[in-house]
Amino acid sequence: MGLLDGGLQNIFGNVFGPLLLGGTLHKSAWTTDTEGTITETFTNYPIRAMEEIVSAAVRAQAGIPSDDAKFIVLQLGVGATLDQGDHITLRGRRWVFRAPIDEDPAQASWTAWASPVGSP
Repeated sequence: MGLLDGGLQNIFGNVFGPLLLGGTLHKSAWTTDTEGTITETFTNYPIRAMEEIVSAAVRAQAGIPSDDAKFIVLQLGVGATLDQGDHITLRGRRWVFRAPIDEDPAQASWTAWASPVGSP
């Protein structure tokens, strides 16, 4: 196994996993029943993640709302991909991811912005 074929994912996951917070990825799926009712359901996956500190100056320059947060999520052992519309719970607070979601070349982590669930 080469370093970019999962080797670095294992190394980063095993080194940084214990240092990051435990949380839950709530993988979103939309279904429509026979009456046309659309329902969002979630499948939960345990994750290791951290909220990245972003300065007010960077937020202002990029037009990022003050209540949004940037997260780094380790991929090792998640068993699902991270997509726009998925949710994360970390430190008892739930967030919804928005695009774009970046993946590092080693496929060791995702980096993405999220908004608190229930915010406009």
